[in-house]
Amino acid sequence: MKNYGLLTLAFLVSCTPPISVKERTRNFASLQEESEIVIKYISYKNGQAIVDKISPARWAGDKGGFSDGGRQDALIKFFSANTRIKSNSGQKHEACFVGLAQQVQKKFFDQSNPQHAVRDLVGNVPQTKASSDGMLLGLKFDVRINGENKERSYFFRLPNCLAGKSPIDDSGDYQVGSVFKDKFDINKFELHEMAEKEIYGNKRDIAQVATNAGFVINDTPAIPSGKKLPNFELRLEKNSNKAAEVYPWKNGSVKDEIGAMKLGMVLQKYIYENMANQDPTNPDQNFIAQKNTKRLFCHTPWLNVGPSGREGIHGMTKERDLKPSTTMDVYAQATAGSDWGISFYNAPGCNTIANVYGTAKAPKAKPDFTQAVFPKDTFAAKLLFTTADFPNIKGAYTWNSNVSEPGSTFRSVKAVRHIQMDITVNDSTIKGSNPALNNWIMYTYYYDPNFDYDKEYKKDLGPNPLASIPNLPKSLLKMRPMGVQYGFGEADGIIFHGAQTNGVGGRLNGPADNPKGSCLGCHGTSGIEGRAMVPGFLSNKEWMPKAKHLDFSQQFALGKRNFETSFDTKK
Repeated sequence: MKNYGLLTLAFLVSCTPPISVKERTRNFASLQEESEIVIKYISYKNGQAIVDKISPARWAGDKGGFSDGGRQDALIKFFSANTRIKSNSGQKHEACFVGLAQQVQKKFFDQSNPQHAVRDLVGNVPQTKASSDGMLLGLKFDVRINGENKERSYFFRLPNCLAGKSPIDDSGDYQVGSVFKDKFDINKFELHEMAEKEIYGNKRDIAQVATNAGFVINDTPAIPSGKKLPNFELRLEKNSNKAAEVYPWKNGSVKDEIGAMKLGMVLQKYIYENMANQDPTNPDQNFIAQKNTKRLFCHTPWLNVGPSGREGIHGMTKERDLKPSTTMDVYAQATAGSDWGISFYNAPGCNTIANVYGTAKAPKAKPDFTQAVFPKDTFAAKLLFTTADFPNIKGAYTWNSNVSEPGSTFRSVKAVRHIQMDITVNDSTIKGSNPALNNWIMYTYYYDPNFDYDKEYKKDLGPNPLASIPNLPKSLLKMRPMGVQYGFGEADGIIFHGAQTNGVGGRLNGPADNPKGSCLGCHGTSGIEGRAMVPGFLSNKEWMPKAKHLDFSQQFALGKRNFETSFDTKK
């Protein structure tokens, strides 16, 4: 099988030796240069990556470039590298572009240019939609079916090579997919059944996207007999409780390690209460937002599309593949696995998300991203799981989810282990938070079988506040607080004693993250045109001139891309 796509997407990478800040900081002005506009098709054979850079001139047929048949073969490869389709070999491959999506539209898929025509396509050239940040391109093309007097429609999203947590073109995480011969017959092209939700029939109106398209979960797990697993439903509503909630993090401090550790435990308890202990006998029945009657938690729409879109049991999206860490002992011997995550927002966050998208019962036909500014007291937690299985994480909190492995898009129900949790909160009363960054602070926690609160924390913090939560799974007591980050620089955070980080220059970053970046540095890129998530921003000074953003929300950034590149799914 093959592919991931975006949303995840898209989030892949490899561990590489440390490089300098100068080397890590890319000059994104070069994305505007004509010479930089290419589509890359990467295959991976015998341990070597083979990168085919397709320039606009070559695409248009100049100097022995592609014919309309060559463009058809290439388009099919791009499609197969970014959708869930039936594979006919074990070849690994990926496709992405360099430049901005709007430039790729003009230089490769101009419907008025006969040199961009693709054989057997209705209208000759695919229809396209570009995301406003230039990081994603949606393509729809209709194919004439020989001898049947009808057409078949196909749709996929082509990502920017820098769109995810890892650059696609140098990650080594190439996807398994079909190998196509020069004389590939598109009329015999078969699709994996899981791609059906992304393929639309003939004579569709592509002017508008179905109102609820971003709220529907396009995933149907094959639940093994005897398994009592939930059916994920996206929750998004505005807070109807008029009573003012008392937020336990008020007037906390991240100015010193002890204060930051205390605050970290408070935040951890906030997400675990009435979420982690919903069913003391079945871990799969915990963290269901609809079951929490004490505190509103909700999800973000438009993370449901593409090969990395939400799976149907817990609503997780596919992220970066797990890699061995060079700085974290517990994860130094990590085996191959794909990482999956789900986020929860509290009531103030839910209100903002609903202002952007509407609610699950009344979605907006067109999201309003001008409303993507979170108020104070917004809290979000993201739980990350991996399909990897190695001795150091045997005792981790475990779910069963409908997931795919690295290098595959074929999904099946299997065990995934909880290795990381990220928490972010926005509150000006927290001492040490930075008003220039909207007072956002970020915490990371990771599974460490050796973590012992009483031996390591009790002397400084007193009794474990998590011990007061009834029926809390014991494995969650092994989620070690790593530290806190309140700015982009190396000095803008604290790594707690006993913990190890996976971030560049000692910055906050978990085992599931790209070691070339940091938590806040990645989130600071949300909504900024042409800016890669990794390394993201490495200093406050670097970020300030670019501070056009979606309030540090990559979920808004990804949802916005997915909406802007969607074609109609109605009728």
